[in-house]
Amino acid sequence: MSFPIGRVLLSASALSAAIGAYVADWNETHIFNPRWPPHARFHNAHTMLLGTALGIFTLYFLWSKRWRGARGLEVGTILAATYWVTQAGSLLFPGTALTDPEFAYRTAYIGGVVPINQLTIIIVFLVLVTVGFLLERRALRTASAV
Repeated sequence: MSFPIGRVLLSASALSAAIGAYVADWNETHIFNPRWPPHARFHNAHTMLLGTALGIFTLYFLWSKRWRGARGLEVGTILAATYWVTQAGSLLFPGTALTDPEFAYRTAYIGGVVPINQLTIIIVFLVLVTVGFLLERRALRTASAV
């Protein structure tokens, strides 16, 4: 049995969805921002819990013996991608932005050029999900051909 690199990449995306929002949002820029009304905090808390749920279910479908195989991979991949796809879709709504203007100074850059913001993170994790799925699908096909 070969090392399941595809499942590991998918799992990295799941873990990031499950805990990343707490790392990014459990501070004065989001959940403790005194300028945010209670309903905005409600939606932020909902998003954090949704990421946690999607991450946990992704891991279950990818690693559970009950779901071993193509069906578990498909369901796990859909769940792993859901958090990132819906986050990307959020940018299409009126008045949304990658960062709040008051905290734009906190934006870090890769090589002084590529901003590390939600869009960069979304792209990275959707690439991880895609590569993870393709690698794992190939491994399943190779194993079934043997």
